[in-house]
Amino acid sequence: YFFKEITNKCIDIQVAGSRTSVPIKINSITYISGKDNSRSKNSKIAKAAWKLLQELLEAHDTIQTGFRFRLEVAKTILDQGTNLEMMKIPGWLMRMLIYPIPTGSNEQTMNDMTTCVTSVL
Repeated sequence: YFFKEITNKCIDIQVAGSRTSVPIKINSITYISGKDNSRSKNSKIAKAAWKLLQELLEAHDTIQTGFRFRLEVAKTILDQGTNLEMMKIPGWLMRMLIYPIPTGSNEQTMNDMTTCVTSVL
C-alpha cells in the first residue's frame, strides 16, 4: 500500500501538478506543486518525487520481498494508463522489472512480471 500511495502522488504531481497543489515531503522538506510555480519548478518537484520512489524501491524492494513492490508500482502506473494517455513506466522502473529476474520466485510472480512488462511493450 505504501508504494502504491507514493506512486499515485508522483502521478498526481507529474500530471496535475501545474494545475493543482500537490504536496510531497522529501528529506524533511515539503514541496508543493501548483499553478503558482513556474513550469520548471513543477517539473523539478515531479522529478524529485520519482527519484525518491526509485530510491525507496532500491532500498526496500529486495529478493526477500520477491521484488513485489516494483510490480505494485508498475501496476499502479498501468492502471492509470486508461485515464492518462501520457503516463508511461519510467525507464529506471522497466530496468528494475527486467533485471534482475527474481531467483527462486514462484511461478505466479514470474507470470505477473511477464504480463506487466509485455503489456508495456
